[in-house]
Amino acid sequence: VLVTYPTEGDNPPPGEITIEATASDSDGAVVRVEFYAGATYLGQDAASPYACTWTSVPDGCYVISAKAIDDEGAFRADTAEVTVGTGCGQAPYHGVPFALPTRIEAEDYDAGGEGIAYHDTDPGNNGNQYRTSEDVDVQLCTDEGGGFNVGWLRESEWLEYSVDAPGAGTYSIEVRVASLSAGGVFHIEFDGIDKTGDIAVPVTGGWQTWTSVTATAALAPGRQIMRLVPTVEGFNLNYMDVQAPTDVPAAPGPSRYALYPCAPNPFNPSTTIAYDLPERATVDLVVYDLAGRVVRTLVAGESIAAGRHEVVWNGRDDAGRDAASGVYFCRLSASGHTETRRITLIR
Repeated sequence: VLVTYPTEGDNPPPGEITIEATASDSDGAVVRVEFYAGATYLGQDAASPYACTWTSVPDGCYVISAKAIDDEGAFRADTAEVTVGTGCGQAPYHGVPFALPTRIEAEDYDAGGEGIAYHDTDPGNNGNQYRTSEDVDVQLCTDEGGGFNVGWLRESEWLEYSVDAPGAGTYSIEVRVASLSAGGVFHIEFDGIDKTGDIAVPVTGGWQTWTSVTATAALAPGRQIMRLVPTVEGFNLNYMDVQAPTDVPAAPGPSRYALYPCAPNPFNPSTTIAYDLPERATVDLVVYDLAGRVVRTLVAGESIAAGRHEVVWNGRDDAGRDAASGVYFCRLSASGHTETRRITLIR
């Protein structure tokens, strides 16, 4: 199955949009194609050419998908990231700014696209991982903790992240980097002002041989845009650890239990699930299928301290097998509080 309109290169106006797709089955017949915007079902078509009318669509950025189901109940899906009208502008990738102090993964740069949230000088994602429809080059990372890193960084490129500082102070920033043979140089700006000066990246001997470099930045309180700018290319970037200054009190913790929408959603291959605890609690975090069967237990009866917590689901069940494409539910249970969020996995 393939979404043929609209796709990333299209920019339909707001209002009524006809989503079109092609689908075939080499050993049977396609029974229907279902259409979604995010996790919202839009409609279906049982005959080729497959299409669905999406009504009253406002300006914004969307992930649409087409899911083809054959005569044996098997299915495949295709997705497309679409900008409608004026789009969504720049926005935090996970929906809210990074609350400092925190770790900022390099691949979680803001949403908004080329020239708005990032600048990349060559087309396509050379690593073909994570945000594959964008031009920032993301690859699998073998540093401690795994995940992804940004690579193929070049001079004049940049990445931006929405952050929120709890108070004025001098923040220490630890940046995880790797360089095969040339090293490199970068600096970090906040709201357009270079706050760190040049930071040298040493030669580590491999693109996946990691070390940390540190700098400091004097920040004002409040929301601001952090921009990482390579000035001499030749290094990979894993994450930035922004640490609280000693003269700024820690931000107050959560005031209530909360389970946040996972991001990305729909997802493939992994998604991050965040939740808040206002006090230490015994926590269960479990993924269920539509029939109510347990697919993956992410947290099982653990005593967890108050604060914001994140868990990554890699799309596998408790036996380590790939879960099938479809809709799942993630349920948080903590000290009598229960909350559920819908998740869509697309293979």
